[in-house]
Amino acid sequence: MTKRALWSELRDAFLHLLLPQRPLCALCKLDTLTGEEAVCPLCARQVRRGRPPFCHQCGREDVAGRCSDCVRRPVRQVVRAVSYGPYQGRLRDLIWVLKSNGRQEVLPLLQHLLVVAYREQLLDCGIEALVPVPIRATTRRERGFNQAELLARGLGRQVRLPVCDALAWAEDGPMQKSRRRAERLHLPASGVRLRAAARAVHGRRVLLIDDVYTTGATAERCAQALREAGVQAVYVLTVGR
Repeated sequence: MTKRALWSELRDAFLHLLLPQRPLCALCKLDTLTGEEAVCPLCARQVRRGRPPFCHQCGREDVAGRCSDCVRRPVRQVVRAVSYGPYQGRLRDLIWVLKSNGRQEVLPLLQHLLVVAYREQLLDCGIEALVPVPIRATTRRERGFNQAELLARGLGRQVRLPVCDALAWAEDGPMQKSRRRAERLHLPASGVRLRAAARAVHGRRVLLIDDVYTTGATAERCAQALREAGVQAVYVLTVGR
């Protein structure tokens, strides 16, 4: 580092101490925050909720009864999947800044969205425990956290349900996001394994927690493993779909 660059950094640090910068909105990057939240009111209002009717099985928007995908694939391990809203716009941005930029200050808002969806659509399902969808160990090391686990723990605190870290991701084959849709739909459950903690959910009705529901292949693999472990029923709750 040159002397000029060093003096520039020292000057900026000194000015920051004298005139500290106000935190910026995690999404629009503007000085529009009104409190301790990470997202400004305008961006928060732009997070769109799903509009009923929803598919009774996978939660797809604007579908009465069951969608065409669920009709073609009648055998499902997941009883019902629910999401807060479509994975687009500001909702997608929220999930992106958490996973890709590590901005964990957006977690309270994402957890609140899960609470809303849970209370509106799953409150009468008899859920007894929450199970986060696992991620690969390599991804966790790179990211520093499993977003599904953080979402599950925040939801669990607010709805008073225990969180059971019952599943792990086996380190075999390419990652899910690198597969095409058709490949995801026909994957076996071998990529997901049970942890010793899975004994705690034997005979119970559990809710799988993840950030995004796409084809539902990951959820099905997790649900199959849980069902083989004696879980009574598996539901799914995600932020986006």
